Amino acid sequence: MQPIHAPRPLQSVGRRFASSINRWFLSNLLIAGVSVFSRLSSKTRSRIASFFGHVAVRWIPVRRRVAEENLKIAFPEETPAGRRRILVESYTCLIAGFLDLLAMFRCSEKDILAGVEEPMDGVEKLNELRSSGRGFIIVTAHTGSWEWGGAYLASLGIDLADVAKPLENPVAERFTSTVRNRFRIKLISTRNFGLRAVRHIRGGGVLSLFSDQNVRKGGVFVPFFGRAASTSAGAGHLAYRLGVPVLPMWGCRTSDGKIRGFVDDPIWPDTSKGMDSEIQRITRLHVESLERFVRLHPGQYFWFHRRWKTQPL
Repeated sequence: MQPIHAPRPLQSVGRRFASSINRWFLSNLLIAGVSVFSRLSSKTRSRIASFFGHVAVRWIPVRRRVAEENLKIAFPEETPAGRRRILVESYTCLIAGFLDLLAMFRCSEKDILAGVEEPMDGVEKLNELRSSGRGFIIVTAHTGSWEWGGAYLASLGIDLADVAKPLENPVAERFTSTVRNRFRIKLISTRNFGLRAVRHIRGGGVLSLFSDQNVRKGGVFVPFFGRAASTSAGAGHLAYRLGVPVLPMWGCRTSDGKIRGFVDDPIWPDTSKGMDSEIQRITRLHVESLERFVRLHPGQYFWFHRRWKTQPL
């Protein structure tokens, strides 16, 4: 006897119903999270994150194997116990960043500014570019509390536009977009960012790009912890085309839950040279800057992404 299958329309209704339940559950979970964590201090949120970071590394295997493999590549000289400490801190940092995002739903600009240690290391480099009145590109990564860092820059009065890949979950995407919009951060999708990014920079705005994700097609291969890493050429391409600098900026969490920012030297394009070679050089330099930062603060980095997944043929 042949097995009886539900008609396709009935299966479709079931999937839509399950999806609706998931969205309802996540929406209410986010609402509850905002109600709780927006009332807590950054130090308290960090303590909660530390507790769950230790729990996660032991009981939640999601992406743990990926992170462990990445840490072996980046720190082969480190002991297993040492790499585990980094992994616990990385889980803690990730959880703390999520709790920060929940709190940001009700934060004022004053709250955001108070959550960052001032002055930032190298802030004069940022101020010098701002005073020129010209647009430029900030290259950053998933370090520290990156959402808080973006809100901080916007709260300083910077006309900031984030280039980001839309999240697959529509509830999470709407929530994140709502938080960014609260601080007047413009959102540009990675799917069609070229023309909008050019217009924003030419209008004197600042474009923020993340530099630490694997690029399957069209990436530039540069060394990252001694292994070729396929990296987006977007920052180098825009810098060369528009004649604007790339400013590497990274952030980490302090023991009291605040954010500490680091601004590296701006990377200027040399338009007298070939575009391909300049894109390669600019990409290599900002990835080297990230590696220097991560070596100093390894637990502040998001190790759960397959950074070296795409390799040269």
